[in-house]
Amino acid sequence: MHWISDGPAPAGLWERLHRDHPGSGLWPLLLAPHPFAGGFRPWLSGELSPRSMSSPDWYDPAAVLRSRWEGMADPADGETWAVLAPFGPTWPGPAPSPGTAPSPRPVRDADRHARTLAAQLLDATPGVRIGLVPAASGAEALTV
Repeated sequence: MHWISDGPAPAGLWERLHRDHPGSGLWPLLLAPHPFAGGFRPWLSGELSPRSMSSPDWYDPAAVLRSRWEGMADPADGETWAVLAPFGPTWPGPAPSPGTAPSPRPVRDADRHARTLAAQLLDATPGVRIGLVPAASGAEALTV
């Protein structure tokens, strides 16, 4: 974590930091405390250590997905078979790429949904803090 707030995040802060991301290079994260633990775990307790984590670059996404898919394929479990339908026990492979860059509208929709979720989390969870990490996107922020 590059930076974490000293106290609860005020309404609207996440949105402002997200809007400023292109200039700052810092991606804002909403960090909720563990619901059944004292203090602000795991964010300030030392439980998270990036040094002990593997890098996403070490993995082949197709191999990971294939392994997870085929590991779920238990013929005795009818509920799992329903989840795997219509493909069955053999992983069907990745979905075809659309072949074009996303249009601005889905990006705007994603931003709007993120703002809505941020507001809902802040309303529903007391003590949520803001964290900032140097990252190009939300997906990269999670690995940082």
